[in-house]
Amino acid sequence: MQTTNKNRQTKGLRHSQKHVANFYQLFPIQIFGQTVAARDHPTIRDIAAHMAQRWDIETFPLVGKKPPKGHEWRTNQKRGFPGVQAASDKVWVQATGYAITPVQGSDLCIIDCDSLAFLRRLFADFPQLTHTSMTLSGDPVLAVEGRCHLFVRLTVPTPLQGTRSLKRADGSELVSLRASGAYVVGP
Repeated sequence: MQTTNKNRQTKGLRHSQKHVANFYQLFPIQIFGQTVAARDHPTIRDIAAHMAQRWDIETFPLVGKKPPKGHEWRTNQKRGFPGVQAASDKVWVQATGYAITPVQGSDLCIIDCDSLAFLRRLFADFPQLTHTSMTLSGDPVLAVEGRCHLFVRLTVPTPLQGTRSLKRADGSELVSLRASGAYVVGP
């Protein structure tokens, strides 16, 4: 059986994480008497809950870029208030990440950009966007290509719903504006 470079990296990462976790269990780091690295590390659900509270959004578990089997995010999303959508412990154990979706009726929209050229043009045409919250892709190669999410508040007479996309000639997505009823992968 041939081991791929990605498999080696994953095994190495797990090995490193295990040693780091063991180190923190034995030696919590303190600065001026305050613990800055604790024995307990936040779970994906903890991070999702923190983001939901901080951004006034809804979050839910993902496996890859999709909700786990059995999680009805669209049904749960109709509840209309921020927080972590109800999901069983079993669903959260499967989760490899979490999704962010604006609350129904919210003015929050997420610009999902897949092009550095488009991002440069967007910043040139709307320089105030350089000061908005932005997350880059976790993959450094994709981040350099301009793959990112910008979180913006749009005041419009009727709240936006779903996704509006601009496509390249080959049909792939260049950029999309995602509002209530659509989601992006959280940082």
